[in-house]
Amino acid sequence: MAKLPQNIRKPGGELVSHKRPYGRRLLLPTEIELCNALGLSEDEYWYFEDKRITYDGSRPKGYELIPDIRAAEVMAIKIGTTTIGAITTKIAVAAALTAIGYLLSPKPKAMKAGGSQQTEDAIGNKKFAPQFSFNSLQELAVLGSIVPLVFANRRTEGGVTYGGVRVNSQLLWSQLLSLGKLQQLKAMALFSLGKIQGKPDYEGYAIGDMLLNSYNNSKVALYFSDGSQSNNRLDINDKYSESKLDESILSSDPFSIEAPSESGDPTTSKATSSTRNPSTQTVFGLYAPMPNCNYYRLPYQLIRSPRGTQNPAARDTLRKRKKVEIAKWPIRAGVSTTTNAGNLNSEIGYQVLGGPKESQIGRQNVYPDTDEEFGYTPHGVEDIDTATSSIRETIDVNIAKGESYMIGTAVAKCYDITESTPWNIEKSKHYHFKVTEPGSVDAFGNLGIHCDNPRWEHDDNKAWEINGRKIYYQQRGVPPNTESRQLLDGYNIYLIQRLAFGTVTNSRSCWITEIGFKSKVFKQISFANVNSQPNEEALDRAWNDRTQIQLGQMDLFASRMSFFKLQVREVGGDSNWLDLNNTLGNHTGLFAVRGNTPEAQYNSISIAHPDRKQYEYRFKPYPGNYITKNQSKIGQRVNLLSASNNEEHQDIETFSSNGFVIRFAGDEGYTLSTSNLNNTEWKLGDPDETYYTGKVETLKTSSGLNKWMSNGGAFQIPSSQEWVLDPSMTDYYAANRVIFYTEWTDPATGAYAGHGWGLWFDISRDSGYWGTATTGTPRGAGYWPNVTFFNDWINDGVTSKFVASQNASDGHPNNDPTKFYIDKYDYKTVLAPSQKYSVAVQYATGTSGGGSGLKVDLEVWKKTVTGGDDLVAARWTIDADNMGTGYHPDDKLKIPATGDFPGIDSLVINVEQKTETILNDNLNPYDVVADWTPYEGDRCSHQDGPEHEICFVNEITTLSEAVQYSDLSYAGIRLNSSKEWTNFTQLSAYFKKGIKVKDLVSGGSDAATNLFPEIAYALLTDSNLGAGDLVGADSVELKDMKIAANYCKKNRYFWDGTITEKINLRDFLHRHAGYCLLDFTIIGGKFSLVPTLPFNDDFSINHGVNIATGKKPIFNDNLTKIGDENYVKALFTDGNIADLKVSFLSPEERQIFKANVLYRKEKANGFPETLSMLVSLLPAYGGSATGDDPIETFDLSGFCTSESQALDFAMFALKTRKEVDHGLSFNTAPQYVVGLVPGDYFRLVSEATHTSRFRNGAITPDGKVVSMENLTGTQSVYVWKPGTENVETTSINFDSPSSIQAHAGKLFTVKNTTTENRIYKVESLSYAEDGLIEVSGSHAPVNASDQLTVLQGWDTNTHFKIERN
Repeated sequence: MAKLPQNIRKPGGELVSHKRPYGRRLLLPTEIELCNALGLSEDEYWYFEDKRITYDGSRPKGYELIPDIRAAEVMAIKIGTTTIGAITTKIAVAAALTAIGYLLSPKPKAMKAGGSQQTEDAIGNKKFAPQFSFNSLQELAVLGSIVPLVFANRRTEGGVTYGGVRVNSQLLWSQLLSLGKLQQLKAMALFSLGKIQGKPDYEGYAIGDMLLNSYNNSKVALYFSDGSQSNNRLDINDKYSESKLDESILSSDPFSIEAPSESGDPTTSKATSSTRNPSTQTVFGLYAPMPNCNYYRLPYQLIRSPRGTQNPAARDTLRKRKKVEIAKWPIRAGVSTTTNAGNLNSEIGYQVLGGPKESQIGRQNVYPDTDEEFGYTPHGVEDIDTATSSIRETIDVNIAKGESYMIGTAVAKCYDITESTPWNIEKSKHYHFKVTEPGSVDAFGNLGIHCDNPRWEHDDNKAWEINGRKIYYQQRGVPPNTESRQLLDGYNIYLIQRLAFGTVTNSRSCWITEIGFKSKVFKQISFANVNSQPNEEALDRAWNDRTQIQLGQMDLFASRMSFFKLQVREVGGDSNWLDLNNTLGNHTGLFAVRGNTPEAQYNSISIAHPDRKQYEYRFKPYPGNYITKNQSKIGQRVNLLSASNNEEHQDIETFSSNGFVIRFAGDEGYTLSTSNLNNTEWKLGDPDETYYTGKVETLKTSSGLNKWMSNGGAFQIPSSQEWVLDPSMTDYYAANRVIFYTEWTDPATGAYAGHGWGLWFDISRDSGYWGTATTGTPRGAGYWPNVTFFNDWINDGVTSKFVASQNASDGHPNNDPTKFYIDKYDYKTVLAPSQKYSVAVQYATGTSGGGSGLKVDLEVWKKTVTGGDDLVAARWTIDADNMGTGYHPDDKLKIPATGDFPGIDSLVINVEQKTETILNDNLNPYDVVADWTPYEGDRCSHQDGPEHEICFVNEITTLSEAVQYSDLSYAGIRLNSSKEWTNFTQLSAYFKKGIKVKDLVSGGSDAATNLFPEIAYALLTDSNLGAGDLVGADSVELKDMKIAANYCKKNRYFWDGTITEKINLRDFLHRHAGYCLLDFTIIGGKFSLVPTLPFNDDFSINHGVNIATGKKPIFNDNLTKIGDENYVKALFTDGNIADLKVSFLSPEERQIFKANVLYRKEKANGFPETLSMLVSLLPAYGGSATGDDPIETFDLSGFCTSESQALDFAMFALKTRKEVDHGLSFNTAPQYVVGLVPGDYFRLVSEATHTSRFRNGAITPDGKVVSMENLTGTQSVYVWKPGTENVETTSINFDSPSSIQAHAGKLFTVKNTTTENRIYKVESLSYAEDGLIEVSGSHAPVNASDQLTVLQGWDTNTHFKIERN
């Protein structure tokens, strides 16, 4: 059950809002000028302002009989026989988070975009639909976080239908089954906590954007539990009658896992998949790569001089071309030392170089301006220094003491950094590491050679010449020059990278562990569209035509691959990790994920244990440069994970390693080639100019498989359930366990009375009796070969048997012929043995061609089935040393019959393309896997964080340990695959009714609701759905909630939506109450919602009420009207308030805007449509005459299905922004706030208001008057000298220099001669110092008829322009 934060009521905890009902006070521009004139701080100025508006001791005429309010001790006052001394105990200290407070929050400004004219662009997709597969989870019900809550009540009011919501599920667990020629997915999907009223219609379920009823219902079995059952596991009675999948062979529990029997038929032995989410070390991958003597390159440009360019300018252009198109610039960082290569405990040093400008260590080499042959005049290298300095600063940020890193393939921990201050270009920093797990490391010693780049060959054949003057452009240390310059490609050297391991530990012993994880693997290229660069012939034609060519831009996502190893060790056993490597020929042992979008892709790996124990699994990331360094692993294989397979059958791969059986969806023999390790987007010119080499890369069936099953089903290695001898318990006696034979006699006669066999812990048979043999034997110890003890509860549920045995050396324990050793056997899955062949491939029957020499490595498994056809499986891979020659992509081939494999005909091939065209003129070779990229415009998914995250663990256990899903509303689905359906995306359902909660309107039984006050009441009082254990019904004002619920129902303000994440309850109620034009209040420690606006007796909004003299209805607890009361409930004047503070909104916060409101249009059992409505004030009522007011968007689509609600909110928001300009606070005595609560109105009559700030001024020390107005004559003023405490009252003759000079260095304000009379709405009441009460309020402006101006015109829409989409 989900719980809200435990500190929900603690001040400063999650329920305490960070907002104030009045905003931060801002200095006016003239006031800033005053502060500058006297050298005042902002705090000093506000001190003067607070003192100025405070009563100064001289009381205006007419206040003689009004109590004098000061910040002093409160005395009890005797009035008649009533003492008002303890009256403060009845004051409701309260706060309101109002709709106005929410609407006055500033909104972010929109951004603008520009463009330029250029040639063709390559712009890729920016929106991607998430892809899921059979073995993936959409979103998981994460243990410890909130369980979804669904609130909905589809209803018709006034002929209009409102409500309903489509809800995305969260998968509890799933399993993929292979059933002959198809596959079946079993999944249980969570929708909501609590009891749902009814269940969704079958027609309302969808997978992705496809309604489930569009599928063949004979392939679907759908179940639903509304959360009301005590034993809340799905059974056959929960099935929808509309789903027709034949499940006659199933037991009453359709969501258990069948273990295969030896014959291949389902056995009665069941297991279930218990899903959980690991809480630590779930994110894994290498990230934040740091260079190791790598180079940086400027963004590519096509730089050519137009025809007719003068020679000096043409030479300048060529030098720029050399700098931009050709030069590779040292980053000046790398691994400098290693004491023992990458062996355990060896030390590694890494340097980030810098130094004084004259040393050239930290900056790029600068050629003299006169050196036109080798330099870059007039272009300079400052931009290079800026870019490479930024890289080095990032390196410094990414290395921290105590953190682990992967340096090459070694794991190392940073133990020392030369200094703690951040790196800058003026100094070098050294970082020291110690290897904790051995591997390969590349180190260079002194990095001086690396820094001394770029240097240019003095080769006249590699030079441009204009008018006899040469510019050399062949850089040393790059092909074809082989001199080592320590300037290395990003793919061809081991780097240092931040490291995150992923670790999963079994929470209990189990048979199979399935680990699911999501990956975001991609790269985004923002670069010149180099594919569109014309060839030199075309460039020459353009030059002759005096045409300047500029490349278009490329902005797209491209492919990237990420690698890791899977490792295991027993919990509590040896601490060394064991690699689970695929033993397929020419295999790297690595797993790989390939992606080309920023959307997560989901994969899973299933590991069958060799025995029922607890294991720990580790995902160890591996660098991409392990593949491409010296191109040493190109042509080798990886386990490519690809759960989104669109073939007719999901391709499930299986291999064994160290007794574990590993299964995954994808391709275990994915061959790494030059073509799939390079994105063609980096090739200069047309990337499609390729030809075939005649070598065969893949050989597959027409369905795209490299495997075959004799029964036509999905591939799996044949297996059987067999008794397997446990080598640790052969002739077992180490724990004195013994099988013994005994006879007993009749006590009366002494004659033989019987015999039996027993299994004991102790040879003395004093303790630990395990029972008698289940297999009867004749009399005599010589029949021991027939004695077997079966047990299905020893060893935590694994079926085992214990067999009597004799030791070859001594025969019997203690040489006692009645005692026997023990052999233990476990009943477990055993893979059929395999035969491996090297087979020459032939042309398909009836075809021929010019290819030859192709061989495959063929592996064949056979399982004999008693009384049926033997089961044969085969799998083949291309022999990397015999890929053949002369083959064409259209060729059809066959593998001849070999051993138990009958052969297979008409196989299709993929022929290797010419690799030179991919690498030639490639600006970024092997970028699909390279750990480092030289271009800023190439952003890889591993640069900012790990790419993988473990999101679920399935531990397959016995049925007796099955999980119960109490108080959850969830669905179960069994779905057969077919050609029209191979992917399982997001399962959703349309809910017309949601969770049943307390009915505050009718007072009847609990029912579904879409009234926000009823939802809020449930969240505050229900310990199952929300914070009932912390808040509870006693802390909620029930009558106010009833009034609010009726107010929402009458005005059709509905809330149909879901809560799917952890929330701050106070902020949630405040924000969403505002959308329903409600105020969230806490009065006297009690929570409630009250209408923001005045309302009539029937709860409809009263737009025309006179707020000054009008009455509002009073109801009893049963909502029967019992009277009326004034809206304005208090009067405050200068005589009964103190410490008045006024807060004006900033100009940005008062900017008139157009409200773009989003809401939902629902279609029962369909998909919602998000509609928008643009609402603005007409020019006559404050809107822009030109219509250029900025647009602010309010997204109500998560819960609002009513157009009228969205329109009311927009009009109220616009009126609030226009009319409400300030708030205030002051202190008063308790007796003046009796009966006043947040949401009430009060009147303030005062001579001290915000308008007097415009008459503030200052007199500088030299007697100069600084003020907004030109003051003349004698004025009555308040003055204050900075550094003193009190504000004084005096007069200044502004025509007299001496009178002015007498107050030099002081601030002053001219006294008001008018009295302000305004109405405010109470926002909060709280205790101030010395027993006073602080009142905070927001201005409630009224018109001449004392009607609230925020309500005018929006009941008839006469003040607004409304544009619907």
